[in-house]
Amino acid sequence: MSVDVCVRSFISFRKSPALSGSFFVLWNPPAAARMFPKSCVVCATGVARQVWGRFASTATGSVPSCSRKLRPVSKMSGWQIHSYGALDEIQYSDNLKMPVLRSPNQVLVKVTASSVNPIDVAMIKGYGATVLNAMRCKDGIEFPLTLGRDFCGEIVQKGLGLSSRDLDIGDEVWGVVPLQNQGSHAEYVVVDRYCVSKKPENLSKVDASAVLYAGLTAWSALYLTGHLGNLMGAISPVGGGRGKKVLVLGATGGVGTLAVQMLVAEGVEVYATCSTDAVEMVQHLGVDYVLDYNDPAHVQQLASVG
Repeated sequence: MSVDVCVRSFISFRKSPALSGSFFVLWNPPAAARMFPKSCVVCATGVARQVWGRFASTATGSVPSCSRKLRPVSKMSGWQIHSYGALDEIQYSDNLKMPVLRSPNQVLVKVTASSVNPIDVAMIKGYGATVLNAMRCKDGIEFPLTLGRDFCGEIVQKGLGLSSRDLDIGDEVWGVVPLQNQGSHAEYVVVDRYCVSKKPENLSKVDASAVLYAGLTAWSALYLTGHLGNLMGAISPVGGGRGKKVLVLGATGGVGTLAVQMLVAEGVEVYATCSTDAVEMVQHLGVDYVLDYNDPAHVQQLASVG
């Protein structure tokens, strides 16, 4: 079988048994979204489930929307770690220092929902610490560290470099937080303009908070690294990948699930691997050929269908 692109879900995370099969907690790809036409639910497992146990009482609670007249106070609540180690390092506090705008192109967002990614779990144990500290430069602060890579929320403050036609106070937005920055597992988060945009109306707050980080990873793998057509072709009614064959390894992970839906929406011939108990779910996503990677013969099966 000739495969044009192969997508490996989770990449380095699949080396960790504790993280295998787990991605996030707040997750339900919306059936109404054009790019993700099939709805499914992926449950967190392993370490990610343990992490979520610590967030459940706070992160899933209803957070009141911020009105246009409301201004942030000096303190906020959130989850942080003060050193690397076990999951017990995660601590909740309602006395955290509020983030402040440091650039005219930044916004302060009141977080209404945020997800837990494998990278968050790995960072608790010190993953990437040396590189991330170098990226923070001399003014960066390592601890206390707030995790959380993607979020949904409402803008409560913006820099002078942003016009009201671009983003305005009160706008509902979704966004991502660079790894070296303080994250979104808190009431408020500050991000640069390029990290945030207005939330699509057809997504709930919870859906929006769990799509971007995995979705952008899948998009980058397919269109930037995999060269599956140019970006304009990828977002046209007939995408650049139409007629090609793509193999997705680990189609039930966050990245894999979204990659499959992007490919199916473009008319790509999709081959995907998954565990025995996930075959039906992956078929529901519209995959052409689903292969059980627990079956010793799945490699031969892949060759036979190509």
